[in-house]
Amino acid sequence: MTTERERPYLAIYCIVRDGSHVLMLRRANTGYADGKWSFPAGHVDEGESLTAAASRELKEETGLNVPETDWVFHSMMHRRTADRRVIDVFMEAVSWQGQPVNTEPHKCSALKFISPADPDIDLIDYITPVFLPLAGDTTDSYLEWGWSSWNVNWKKV
Repeated sequence: MTTERERPYLAIYCIVRDGSHVLMLRRANTGYADGKWSFPAGHVDEGESLTAAASRELKEETGLNVPETDWVFHSMMHRRTADRRVIDVFMEAVSWQGQPVNTEPHKCSALKFISPADPDIDLIDYITPVFLPLAGDTTDSYLEWGWSSWNVNWKKV
């Protein structure tokens, strides 16, 4: 019997802080989680490093510049959805240049720095265990989402 190997989808998320606030965007017109807030993020292209993908996605979505050498690993999530498995890698910028601008208004209805302590922010569900702990500078480095049948969808491993 031959076992098929898992080939998860790879996504990059960009954490950019301004003091105690974190740059977030509100999705729109994409058909996925529209109206919900998330970090600037996107797909990692074939042959692209994580830091190159983070710099590219952040520039494409916000106009901000972060050299590939100015990213540090923050956390990773192994996520299961109905139709795919995803490895979400969250990188944090140690420095950045420019002023954030919504460069993709056809996919993003708002872009702003938000406090993780804000109780009213409507986050994409799996972003919650990464975003909320940013208020205290503590986040688990590895998370899982969607693998168990119990009601709490995320767990620290």
